[in-house]
Amino acid sequence: MRSWLPIIANLEYSVSVFRLKDNEKALKLAFIINMVMYAVFSLVIMNYVGVLSSAVIAVTTAASLIRSGKGTGQQAE
Repeated sequence: MRSWLPIIANLEYSVSVFRLKDNEKALKLAFIINMVMYAVFSLVIMNYVGVLSSAVIAVTTAASLIRSGKGTGQQAE
């Protein structure tokens, strides 16, 4: 099963890019899901650096998604 996880993750993100190419929020959410799957896979194969990097990327993307949801129409002073 563990060898199927990266294949499923790539398939999920490839389909998302193809179907949701004009929806930035949906693409970010699909990317977060992809990174979580890769983090789980890395954990299963005991690649702790991969877990850390996937987690950091997922958190950074989630922060970007939340920030864009709040409306970035305000300019810095």
